[in-house]
Amino acid sequence: MMTRRNFVVGAVCAAGTAGLPAFAAKAPNLRVGVLSDIHVKRDHSAEIWRRALEFFRDRKVDAVLVTGDLATWGHYNEFADVARIWFEVFPDDRRPDGAHVERLFLTGNHDVDGFCYGGGQWPIRTVEEAKRFGFWFNREKFWRELFHEDYAPIVVKKVNGYTFVLRNWVSVVGDEGRLQPLARGLANEPNPVPAWFAAHGAELDPARPFFYCQHDHPRGTCSSPYADDSCDDGTSTRVLSDYPNCIAFSGHSHISLLEERTIWQGAFTSVGCSSTSGWEFTFAGRENGHAWDDRMSPPKEMPWLDFGTCRQGMVMEVFDDRITLERRDFEYGLRLGLDWVIPLGTPSARPYRQEPRAAASKPPQFAPGAAVSVRRGVPGKDRAGRAHPQVEVAFPPVNGRNGGARAFDFQVDCESRISGVVRTVASSRVYSPNALLPAEKDVAPVACRFAEEAIPGCGEVRFTVRPVNEWGKFGVPLATDWMDFAKQKS
Repeated sequence: MMTRRNFVVGAVCAAGTAGLPAFAAKAPNLRVGVLSDIHVKRDHSAEIWRRALEFFRDRKVDAVLVTGDLATWGHYNEFADVARIWFEVFPDDRRPDGAHVERLFLTGNHDVDGFCYGGGQWPIRTVEEAKRFGFWFNREKFWRELFHEDYAPIVVKKVNGYTFVLRNWVSVVGDEGRLQPLARGLANEPNPVPAWFAAHGAELDPARPFFYCQHDHPRGTCSSPYADDSCDDGTSTRVLSDYPNCIAFSGHSHISLLEERTIWQGAFTSVGCSSTSGWEFTFAGRENGHAWDDRMSPPKEMPWLDFGTCRQGMVMEVFDDRITLERRDFEYGLRLGLDWVIPLGTPSARPYRQEPRAAASKPPQFAPGAAVSVRRGVPGKDRAGRAHPQVEVAFPPVNGRNGGARAFDFQVDCESRISGVVRTVASSRVYSPNALLPAEKDVAPVACRFAEEAIPGCGEVRFTVRPVNEWGKFGVPLATDWMDFAKQKS
C-alpha cells in the first residue's frame, strides 16, 4: 500500500520540482485494476490473466479495465476462455465480500480484425469459418453470450460516480485486405469519437476526472513518437484536447511501464497500459531490442533481450485530490518503481509534461568500482544466422537500487588510435538483458557484441560504455585501457 512518504517522493521525482502539495491519508473513492493486451491463449498467458485477476480481487478493486486485445486471433474460443476465467475469479461479477466488480473491457485490433491474421490454436482458414467463429462478424452476439452485456462502438459505464468512456476497436480490416485474403472486400470503419463527444461531451462534469479508454494510443501522447502508428490518426487526440479533466488509457504498443514516457500530460493526461502477454516491445535502434527494425540490414549482432517474462499492469486509486497508479509486475509479483501520482483540482499541476521531466532528470551512474571487460573471438551469430567471431564487451547493469536513476540503455563505443589520431570506429546501443523486468531482477551483467571484423586489427583500441536515461542524458562513462587488439588474446 502506498505510504504518504512514497507519494511525496514519487510526485517530486516525477515533476522534478519541489512545491507539490502533500495529500491527506484517506481511503480511495475508486480502485481499479488496469491491464491491456492480455492475449489470452491456452498457455501461460491464461495463468497470468488469472493471477492478475486474483491480485485485483485481493486488493478489493471496484472494477477491472482491459484496454483491448483480450484475444490474439479473434476466435470465439479465445473470448470464451477470457470470460470463463473472469467468472471463476469473480462469480456473478462479485468479490468474495459480495461487492460488485465492474468489467471495463474493450476490444483491440487482434480481437476484431485478428480473424484474418492467420495462426493460433484454432486457425481460421476460410470465409465460412470466419463468419462462424470470427469476432468481426459476431461482435454483438458473442459479447452478449459471454459477457452478458451489449456491445457497441462506444460504451459508457459509471463506477462509484466516475465515468468511463470505452471505445471499442475501429476496424481497419479494409487496409488489411491488401495483404490478408480473408479480409478482402471488407471496409474500414469510421471513428465514432467526434460524433459521440459532440453529442455527449457537455454531460461530462468539468470539475471531475473522467476516463477515456481505447486500444491504440492517442497519437502524439504517451510513448510518442516511438509508438505512433497508423491506427490512431490523431482524431482522438484532437477531440480529447478540449477536456483537461480527461485521463486516457490505452495499450496496443506493448511498451513497458518502466518507461517513464508511458505517461504523458499535455492538454489532457494519457497513460499507456503495457501488456501481460509476454510479448513486450522496445524502442528501435538497440542491438538487442525487440522492435520494428529487427529485420533491417545490416542484421543485428545480438539476439533479443528478455521480453517474454514482461507481464505488467497497474492498480489505480482515485482520491478527491489525486490519482495514483501503482505499477505492477505479474510474472514475479513485484512493484515497478515509484507510483505515478496525478494531482487533481489544479489544472496547472501537470508533473508528467515531457519537457520539464526531461530537463529535471538525472543521468544514471555506474556504481563505484564498476569495470568493463572485453573478450574477442567469441563464437556468435547475427540475426541473419551468419556465424562469425564476435567481440563481447561486458559491464554491470545500472538498476537504480542504490537510490540513483536506473539506466534505460547503454551506449558502447569502440575507439581507434593510430599515429595519435583517435576516432570512433564502431558504436552500438544495447539494453540490459533484463531491462524490461523489475529492478530486483536486473542484476545480470550486460553484454554488447560487435562483429570482430568491425574492430581494427592495427593500432590501439579502447571501449567506452555510457549509461543513458530515457530522456537521453548520459552518465559518466567507463572505459578500458588502450590495448593492441591484434595482440589481445581471445
